Amino acid sequence: MSSLAGLSSPWTVDVRGLSRSCHAEALFEAFDKLRPGDAMIAVTDHAPRKLFHHLEANHKGQFEWSPLESGPATWRTEVTRREAVPGTLRSIHEALEWDHDRLDARLEAAFGAREREELARAGELFAEFALGLRRHIRFEEELLFPAFEAHTGQPPHTGPTGVMRAEHREIEALLEALAEAASLPGQAAEVLREDLVRILGWHNQKEEGVLYPQIDESVGDIEKDALIGRFQAS
Repeated sequence: MSSLAGLSSPWTVDVRGLSRSCHAEALFEAFDKLRPGDAMIAVTDHAPRKLFHHLEANHKGQFEWSPLESGPATWRTEVTRREAVPGTLRSIHEALEWDHDRLDARLEAAFGAREREELARAGELFAEFALGLRRHIRFEEELLFPAFEAHTGQPPHTGPTGVMRAEHREIEALLEALAEAASLPGQAAEVLREDLVRILGWHNQKEEGVLYPQIDESVGDIEKDALIGRFQAS
């Protein structure tokens, strides 16, 4: 499990008090000041699509895009600068393993807050984790797995993608249960967390060790990069 840039001391760039015409400029300037590995949290009163499209056009391959809160009144998006030359193509294994690590770190932070009896903060961090994990699952099931199946001819409910879909349903059930327990006192959340960490550990190990390398071998470089672009845009 890796540490997560931005969890302990994120640079928050809140542009909600600015006019719409100034939002994008302020966020562009903030990103340009980031060093590789650093992150900022963009806080806006609308979906920050203009920032995303600017980064895609000018910093392709040089950023990670991680929604933390998605409206309706406030959007918070963590943007992490990657050490890469502009135009770098992404692979499935590299990009999604990074997201696994990001999600692991946010879950760990949520339960660290519980240990400090900061239950409201624990609930906030768990909500960010759940949003990110559901986004990850949705991308895999709606875009990534179908692309792999189209290239290999495997049916969607058998083989490695069928196993992953079944495990996703178990993970989603635990997320629902933890959503209620994460910000409440008592041991229920810790028991549910143990179950979730166990299932996620097996699941991520199979994806990173078997499925993602298979997808990288089966899908062309341009298509893989386009898939990661759609993941980031989601």
